[in-house]
Amino acid sequence: MSVRWQEHDERGTTFALRALRFAALRLGRRVIRPVLYPLALYFALTSATTRRVSREYLARVLPHPPRFRDVLRHVFSFSSISLDRIFLLTGNYPFRIAEHYGPRTTEVARQSGALLFVSHFGSFEVMRVGAMKKHSLPLRIVLDVNIGRRFMAALAELNPEIAASIIDSSKPGVDLVLRVREALDARCIVGMMVDRPRIGDRTVEVDFLGGRARFPASPWLLAAALKVPVIVVFGVWCGGDRYESHCEILSPKIELPRATRDAELTRLVQDYADRLAAQVRRAPYNWGNFFDFWTT
Repeated sequence: MSVRWQEHDERGTTFALRALRFAALRLGRRVIRPVLYPLALYFALTSATTRRVSREYLARVLPHPPRFRDVLRHVFSFSSISLDRIFLLTGNYPFRIAEHYGPRTTEVARQSGALLFVSHFGSFEVMRVGAMKKHSLPLRIVLDVNIGRRFMAALAELNPEIAASIIDSSKPGVDLVLRVREALDARCIVGMMVDRPRIGDRTVEVDFLGGRARFPASPWLLAAALKVPVIVVFGVWCGGDRYESHCEILSPKIELPRATRDAELTRLVQDYADRLAAQVRRAPYNWGNFFDFWTT
């Protein structure tokens, strides 16, 4: 990745973000949603980097060369999903969520706890509204609290209970593994983003949407060390107030034999990248990575 996503500053002032949250919760989703149209146009017009990386990504998934209106739709979709996150976290709006589960997914999760692999595609929060509440599956999130401080501040204001359940990954190592193990022993589902490596992380390069991309190796290494099921979830925005939640078992237990460790790790990451690619092609405007994702 030639542009490191960790080095990107969060756009927008703290005051502006708080004002938007206040207006959204006071006025409601139907009233505040039209504001997204000029907001998306502003970002699409004023950020050359956003336009460039959006076009480069869309060229991989659209059947025609991307135009400005495609970029604008991409930015609007991201803005819409981001706004909906406010209502999903507070439960202030009755979204229509269609849930799709693979065989024994919730049963396996309830019996032994599980790692939940998610990405910056669509909305992870729809999983919390669906399976987490309906099936009484407690959720913990692994997150580096030093990245996206404004998001963490917003989360603390919107839903203090969720903010308090965050497992801080800013200092990886034995302590992080022990805290994740403790949550799993309590039959929690532990969610983590698996599509963005941090600076200095070990990565695995695989085929993804016609190019080569690097995914972090640490989620799979952690899963192999903890020997727990791994579930993959995709929360897809389908327009309006409609979402789909796709959830299935990625592996009942990840094994990395010493003799074939690297090859097996690559196979596992490639499997996940293929599943992600299938979802992205089906709903291309849900893609939320606005930086140079591909290495070639």
